[in-house]
Amino acid sequence: MKKLNKEYSAIILSSTYEEDEKFLIEYLKHVSGICKSLRYKYTLLPVLVFEKIEEKKMLSVEQQIDSAKIEIKPLILINNDGKGFASCLNYGIKNTNSEFIFRLDTDDRTKPERIVKQLEIMKSQDIDISSGYMEDQNGQILKYPSSIFGMFLMIALGTNPIAHPSVCIRKESLILSYDKNLERCEDFDLWIRLFINGSLKIKVLKNPITKYNTERSFYKNKENAKAQIKIRLKYIKKL
Repeated sequence: MKKLNKEYSAIILSSTYEEDEKFLIEYLKHVSGICKSLRYKYTLLPVLVFEKIEEKKMLSVEQQIDSAKIEIKPLILINNDGKGFASCLNYGIKNTNSEFIFRLDTDDRTKPERIVKQLEIMKSQDIDISSGYMEDQNGQILKYPSSIFGMFLMIALGTNPIAHPSVCIRKESLILSYDKNLERCEDFDLWIRLFINGSLKIKVLKNPITKYNTERSFYKNKENAKAQIKIRLKYIKKL
């Protein structure tokens, strides 16, 4: 559980908050395969952040990593600063020294070529945040706006303008942290605050770069909609 070395150019950050062990192992197999396939081009590392009360689960996952033949071992952290999903993400960002951050949930599935394309674009064009379209489990393409105006319009309509599973963030551009008091829509809130507080260079790739499980998200949509309304009302004057 050591702090990530500065040699790592990018991390794939995930929180284990309320996640079942079997899903964590499946996820680690997936991201380990990506990190392995790209290791001759980029130094990537999966990062898992557990709550302090999840120590037993953390130890169990650590024991299963070898038996599951996961070659690229993740950096595993225990959140000593607080509890909850947003707090765990903040802890992972704070305790790693990578240049770029890919933010995946443990049910997201992504593509190795997406990692390469985003890192190359961000390095060559000095991009702060890059993102892209997504593909759901039925093959449907989920599109997102490529302009700031379009992103503000989506916010006004109560929709998240940036798909977090497709995001890569330059760490030095992340001048704000996730609101640890939020239980939902922490990404939606962060994008709004970043838009308000600074002029960020954003690039949206107009092709699907991540698989997204809309079936699982369906059950969260009602509560997320309520949370997004509250967040929009909080920032309405600034927007």
